[in-house]
Amino acid sequence: MGALLLLRYRTISAHTAARAKVLTYPYYLGGFCYLEPTILRRFAFKVAFQPLTEEGRLVLFERYFPKTELYAEAGKRLARLNTLTPGDFKAVLSRTRLLYCLSANDLVAELEAEVSYKNSNSPIGFHE
Repeated sequence: MGALLLLRYRTISAHTAARAKVLTYPYYLGGFCYLEPTILRRFAFKVAFQPLTEEGRLVLFERYFPKTELYAEAGKRLARLNTLTPGDFKAVLSRTRLLYCLSANDLVAELEAEVSYKNSNSPIGFHE
């Protein structure tokens, strides 16, 4: 019985490790500007993400932070974040989820911090 459990746990852990490798593969590719055609053939979809428009930033702010009213000053700061993407909103939501009563200024400051981590010279997504 013990040997069967040991084999079962080895099988589960092997699948978990393989899945982790597959999920991190695009992360490691993200730093390259050019991918060889042989690698690109492996992906069914090739996506190039563009930063959000000003309207898109406002829509996502309302969707991710529905209880926070966006006042004029914070709205102007949000409008200036030209490289903001949906992933930035998700990262800020994950970071601030347990913090209650954050103001619009606090949330925009977190989004500004998220944008500051980006390298403006590297493209987003996969490019040929």
